[in-house]
Amino acid sequence: MIDELQWAIAKKIYECRNGAGCVPWHRLPALTQNPYLSDAAAAMSAMKEMDKRGEA
Repeated sequence: MIDELQWAIAKKIYECRNGAGCVPWHRLPALTQNPYLSDAAAAMSAMKEMDKRGEA
């Protein structure tokens, strides 16, 4: 399940990689969004691990 934070991180990754003038996130097909959602999930997992170790 994709939560609101994962969705927001994925959108920001997409916007940073593609810059001004890119297709709006909400208009992208799911197949295009999926890699960014996976990147967001990985980033969230890394942050959780760092937090557990007291590094965040």
